[in-house]
Amino acid sequence: MKRILGLALCFLLCGAFPVHAVEQTALNADKQKITEQKQALQQKAQQGRTEEQALHKQIREARTAGDKAKVQTLEAQLKTLHQANMTERKTGRKDVNKARQDLRTDRKVGRTALPQ
Repeated sequence: MKRILGLALCFLLCGAFPVHAVEQTALNADKQKITEQKQALQQKAQQGRTEEQALHKQIREARTAGDKAKVQTLEAQLKTLHQANMTERKTGRKDVNKARQDLRTDRKVGRTALPQ
């Protein structure tokens, strides 16, 4: 009787782990994808900050030179660039948060699907 129970237990454990390993691999791939999205978002944000800083520098130079028309055009450029950067940041954050939520959902589904 103990042999049969031991054999059944071994069969259940050996049968369940490969499925769990496949699910874990998929979850790890999703996790890596989220990390890559975050890094890309950070790089884009850094590029946007650099562009805005360059425009701020040009504005200061134009102000010291006394060129009011150029200051106004540069400020308008800065405003549109900043708005575009913020819009891109918000959509990027929404995408990352959506991917995180999907990962959490997949983990919950994986936990409930595992035999206990």
